[in-house]
Formats: sequence, C-alpha cells, structure tokens
Amino acid sequence: MDMTNLKKIGPSKWRIRFKYRDPLTGQQKIYHETFNGTLSDARARRDEQKVRARAGSLSPAPPAQGRTLADYVDSYVAMRTSKSGRGGRPIRRATLEKEYYTLKDHVLPDVGDWILTEIKTSHLEELQERWTAKEKPSGDRYASSTINTWTQVLTLFMRHAFRVASLGESPAENLPKVAGTTREGRALNANQVRRVLDQLKIDYPQWYAFAFLGFTTGARFSEISALHWEDVDEARKVLHLGHSQYRGTRKKLNKAGRYVQIPLVPTMANVLRWHRRRLIEQQHPGLATSIVFPAEVEDASSATQRGYVSPTGLTKALTRTCKALGIPRITPHDMRRTFNTLMLESGVEKHVLQAMTGHSTDEMTIHYSHISLDYKSGALNRMIEHLG
Repeated sequence: MDMTNLKKIGPSKWRIRFKYRDPLTGQQKIYHETFNGTLSDARARRDEQKVRARAGSLSPAPPAQGRTLADYVDSYVAMRTSKSGRGGRPIRRATLEKEYYTLKDHVLPDVGDWILTEIKTSHLEELQERWTAKEKPSGDRYASSTINTWTQVLTLFMRHAFRVASLGESPAENLPKVAGTTREGRALNANQVRRVLDQLKIDYPQWYAFAFLGFTTGARFSEISALHWEDVDEARKVLHLGHSQYRGTRKKLNKAGRYVQIPLVPTMANVLRWHRRRLIEQQHPGLATSIVFPAEVEDASSATQRGYVSPTGLTKALTRTCKALGIPRITPHDMRRTFNTLMLESGVEKHVLQAMTGHSTDEMTIHYSHISLDYKSGALNRMIEHLG
C-alpha cells in the first residue's frame, strides 16, 4: 500500500504533503493539503498534484476558508528545519527544539483551533493579556521575556500560515512586546560561590556536585545533566562533555554542536566520588541507570524525562539558597557566567577559556585545538585555588 506523502488524520480524511522545486524560481516549496475521500482518491490527488508541481502548473492550495492554524504546523516545522540562520548556516538544533516545544506547549493549545480568516489583531492582544496573567504550577507568573518569546514564535508561525494561505500580512506582525524588565545575566564572586556551595551541600546535597561542576567547568545545564558515568574517565583524568539533553532526549555534542574535554582535577574527582557514595548509601533509584545526576523516579524508561533531571529543581535550590545567604539570585546558566568571570580573574588566557567552554567560533575552535589537557588542567586548578 503506497502511503508515501500521505497521512490518515480521520476516518475519511488525509493529509497530503510533499516537497517540490518550483521550476520557475528554483526554490524548494512544500505542498500541503487536507483531502476528504477514500485512500484511492487521496493517492490519485497526490499523484496529480505531483505531476503539476513538476510541470510548474501546480494548482493553488485549497482555500483558507475554514482552515485552522493547526493545519499549518507540519509545513511550518519543515520550513524552519530547512531554513538557514545567520551566515547561511543551519539553525541550531537547540534553537529549533526550544521553538518547537514553545509552539507545542504554549502557543498551539491557545490558538491551534483558530480559523485563519477570522483572526484579528484584537484577538492576539487579548491572548497576550491572558499569557501575562497566566501562572506557573508554583503560582508565580511568567516573566515578560518568556511571554515575548511565545509572542515571537506565534508571529513566525502565523507569518508562515498566512503566506501559505495567500492571505497577505498576518495580524501578528505588529504585536508589541510585553512591557517589563528582562533580567540580565549575573556572575558571583569567589566568596559568594564558596558560600553557595557550602549551603547547597547542607540543604540541597542532591544538587551540590552538579552545582560544583557548573561553577568549575562552565558547562551548560544540558551538558552536565547528560553526563553518564562512562563520561567520567578517572584513569585518563578527563571529563567528557560530549552530549546534551533536553526534556529527556540525550543527543551527541553540546548546544553549539561541539565536543569538549575538561580535565578531571583532584578536587572535581573527589566531589564526584562523594556524590557517587551518597547515591549508593541512599540506594537512589537512579543507580539502575548510568546517569551521573539521575532524577528521583522509580522507572526511568517510562518517566517524562527518561531519568534525567530538569532545571526546575536546581533553579529552586539556587534561588532559595541565595535568598537565605543574602546573595543576588542566580540561575543555572549564571554558573557558566561565573566560571567565565572567575577564570579571567584567575589570569587564564581567553583562548584557553574558549577551548574549555566550547563557546567560540568554529575557526577559533580549530585554531586552538592544540591546547593540551595538561595546560587546561593548570588553568582550572588556578581558578579552583582562586575559590579558596
């Protein structure tokens, strides 16, 4: 049974979708249609439209009347995946994933069933007001920067839908940003880092080793949470940061598409051994996995995060710890900022820092690829000594 480019979405309802190159412009396009009828009729319709596409006489898409925003999700995702970002490079995988989950979890539940021809700017302004008043499970409201991120994804999505439907400019184009202050990144000094780590070890021991790595490697949350014990190479004294995870999906390389090796200096190795002993003493359910920082779940295979931790727990621990110590609140990503700051204050050269964080251009990564682990180890030890 030939189901290529066909997907059944109802008893007698089919989604036809295929890519083709417009012979007139040379651009790759996507044909998308919802078709009512039998499977045989749907196959015939698909084949007919493919022939027309190759001939450059493809009939226009079905009228947008009655079509909802949800009908344009597949073509939008395909468009964004194939689109190039700055400098002609593909859009980063992490960016696409974040955008997709924003669309799926926050935008579509509110606008997916809206009929394109009925959407007005006033509807979108009311939606922004509802988002501004929306509360998290904790009872806190979402930050203005978060609402503006949702608005940005909504704008891109609607721009695509209206263009495909030939309806002119989307009413989302002129949506204003939600007023409010966006929190700037923050870095702690050496004394503050010591106090935070000491307090975490007492009040939130499950996050102590994680935070220690955050402050002393500059790795992102997605990289540290993706660590497995085979990444901790005590024999070669290396910590392999070769994966990242988001919402329980572990993938090769970090957010920037790079693999980073960090020297496993003695202090760091001791902290990880302490963490391992604690897991064993508590008979942590995550011991069944090889995850270094496993979540508190009995069955990792069926859990939402597949046994990996989410940033929510660490964010709460850092917020409460900083408040108790009278230190400005920091987020998990601020640990990376702190690492960069402390390394520079310790006299580490910028190119060495770039080689350790993987936060440089491709050209810089290649240029400084000769930096040895011993050299990195000396730099890292100097920074840890700076902590006291």
